[in-house]
Amino acid sequence: LELGGKDPMVVFEDADLQQAAEDAVENSLSNAGQVCCSIERIYVDQSIRTDFENKVVELIKQNHKVGNGTEEGVTVGPLVSNMQRNKVADQVDKAVADGAKILYQSDIPSSTNDAAA
Repeated sequence: LELGGKDPMVVFEDADLQQAAEDAVENSLSNAGQVCCSIERIYVDQSIRTDFENKVVELIKQNHKVGNGTEEGVTVGPLVSNMQRNKVADQVDKAVADGAKILYQSDIPSSTNDAAA
């Protein structure tokens, strides 16, 4: 099954949805998604899509906080640079313009204090 690279995950109709959602969240958000093997795309059987989405959103809301990685309770630290932050923001904006729907969005830090901006 060729999925075009980019670290895909496939969730079939008979999957354990709770386990699949946990794996999707943990393997997408580890090191703010900046690991070469982080999940970047998830293909979900249409018949379970809404249930899967709801589980993923709930897990993120309950267990993850974006912010300064040195602060207590933060589980998703910053991207490597302002340039990377802006690239990701642009990708999200383009996806929404092309019809994607944001199911959940945490507060997003406005910038980092790095020289690579």
